[in-house]
Amino acid sequence: MACPLIRLSYLAVHCHFGLDQVHLAADSHSARHWVNAVVHEFLIPATQVGVKIPVSPDGDVGQIHTATRLIAPGIGCMWCNGLIDPTELAIEMHPETEREQARYVPGVPAPSVMPLNTLAAGEAVTQFLLASAGLHENDSDLGSVIHRPRVREQHLQDPRQNGGCRWCTPRATSDAAPAENSQPARR
Repeated sequence: MACPLIRLSYLAVHCHFGLDQVHLAADSHSARHWVNAVVHEFLIPATQVGVKIPVSPDGDVGQIHTATRLIAPGIGCMWCNGLIDPTELAIEMHPETEREQARYVPGVPAPSVMPLNTLAAGEAVTQFLLASAGLHENDSDLGSVIHRPRVREQHLQDPRQNGGCRWCTPRATSDAAPAENSQPARR
């Protein structure tokens, strides 16, 4: 998957696209990687939204959840929070024909989860508008919002940050490789 943003400078990204914030609603690890790079290289905050519906081999649906995560410079990145799998990222960077050959279950389509996506996207837009208008009651509240619709619960989750991460720590440099401990932990 080619990403045109990799060739653009901050000035080009900001002036051409007028970006003040990025809203990411993509399932791919490469999309997460490129948005993570834009956030930490160009200092443009982002909100990542997602839906997870675990299904057991027997077909039982597990705990459905939606997530709305603020990704901003200095508060933990998508690598530190386990949202980018390096193996999946490597597979996605290959041409389509090679990607299909690398998958364990070729051709499995992603399910339609539109009503759940609206829950996460609505949260993202609400938080963006509150932040834009200066109406957050607690400016230090940078946690993710996790909705569990099957049990009607909502939880806050603080972002994680690994000390040696090349993306989101003060020691981060644009030419360093990701630190070993900045790779996502398996859940």
